[in-house]
Amino acid sequence: MAPGILWVAPAGDYLPQLLHWQHFPTLSCLPVSTSPALLHLHFKVDEDLLIGRWGYQPAQAELASAYEQLSEAVLAYQARRWLLDIRQRTMPDPYTMQWLFDEFYPDLAQQLGSLRVAYLVGPSLRGLIEAGPDFQPLAWYAGKPFIVNFFGDEATARTWLFDD
Repeated sequence: MAPGILWVAPAGDYLPQLLHWQHFPTLSCLPVSTSPALLHLHFKVDEDLLIGRWGYQPAQAELASAYEQLSEAVLAYQARRWLLDIRQRTMPDPYTMQWLFDEFYPDLAQQLGSLRVAYLVGPSLRGLIEAGPDFQPLAWYAGKPFIVNFFGDEATARTWLFDD
């Protein structure tokens, strides 16, 4: 690497950026973003599984672009099984929940043929979700092209995703 150049790859960004020290003449160190990415997506080809990990509780305004990113990845990989880790989120958004179940999941399931979504959640968030007006027990999904379930641990979620 050339002198005076630092290779920086921010969390969640796979394309490194080149920064010249001359751009920061009065700093003793480079500024580094400590904000986590909202949504990290990874497709495991060997398992045919899309994994999404939410980095924090988003503001309502941030959700549209995150779900657009998720939708693009799902369609690009034809991912019918998703493991979504929302343990960093603290509360469900009723508007988003309704939209997910009325439009997002059915639309993607129609395009893919079927869809299984396993959410990893913490105990308090799981309680809020299950007490919410949009929560559906597993029996509700019978005959639907998609099914959503909530889990406290990843191993159980992965087992359920492939138990079809």
